[in-house]
Amino acid sequence: MDTPSAPEVQPSDFQYTPWSITLADKQAFERYVARKKVQSVLEFGSGISTAVFGALCSVDSLDNMPQYAAKTRELVKHLPNAVVHEWNGRDLTPLLRPRYDMVFIDGPWFDSGDHRKDREAAFLHATRLSDRIWVHDALRDGEMRLQLWYLAPIYTRRGTVFSDSNRVMFLWEA
Repeated sequence: MDTPSAPEVQPSDFQYTPWSITLADKQAFERYVARKKVQSVLEFGSGISTAVFGALCSVDSLDNMPQYAAKTRELVKHLPNAVVHEWNGRDLTPLLRPRYDMVFIDGPWFDSGDHRKDREAAFLHATRLSDRIWVHDALRDGEMRLQLWYLAPIYTRRGTVFSDSNRVMFLWEA
């Protein structure tokens, strides 16, 4: 018996915003997931990327902002491989997997009030859960500090995606 596949995610399906991933990011994910045969993604920060990953593979998305988690649940309700969890910034109890093929870190600015500790926890957990880590908005000052502190000692930066003139994603691999 054939298992129905998830519907393909089209660029026009989303309202891209200055805070979301871009079409260039989406295309980079599609190429990478296919080339590396990624089957599971852990995502810190939900949104359009959750739907993109959910159409390509299995994704557990953690969001520490309940309103964004609810909005993303609505966006991915037709994608059985996409699960959105509310996250307290520390406890990983909702996760069902001990390891993921890839981690994607996205979300609010590092220095934005209550989110600072959550960002640090995301980077720390990412290093324990995958050998492949993508960091969105990688050139922001806070993101750079966290990458240098948590990723640079044990990972090698393997790729860069230029979304537009201000936004860059880095790929780190162990």
